[in-house]
Amino acid sequence: MLAVGIGANTAIFSVVDAVLLRPLPYPDPDRLVVIQDNYDFGNTGISYPQYLFWKDQRQIFDHVVTLRAGVAPLTGQGEPEQINTLNVSADSFTVLGVSPLAGRGFLPEEEPRNANPVAMLTEPFWRSHFHSSPSVVGEKLILATVLTP
Repeated sequence: MLAVGIGANTAIFSVVDAVLLRPLPYPDPDRLVVIQDNYDFGNTGISYPQYLFWKDQRQIFDHVVTLRAGVAPLTGQGEPEQINTLNVSADSFTVLGVSPLAGRGFLPEEEPRNANPVAMLTEPFWRSHFHSSPSVVGEKLILATVLTP
């Protein structure tokens, strides 16, 4: 019985340590905040006009970034498939202190909604769909973005 109690306590502490006690793996994690709208239907992300408003509040925030999950049908790469997407603002990677393994990050002029869309692949997707080929940088992907509600 004692062994089961010690094992359960160790497992719970491991989860608490990994999720709550260790700092986030980003520069200045204590300066990161999440802004959401709260409606009767739960938390939702901010709208694009709200994002532009918050982004202009330089006396409050150093940077404001957006992250929005979605799905998109990918065509032109063999069989069409539905893939998960994450739409982000241009300086998201700079704020989080990460950079792409190949290619470049997003540019500010690529951020407005009327700009030509630019994609960045995750490493697992790059490996599985493009066999880690560096020649994929700069190639066109055919996606139709469908944002999740």
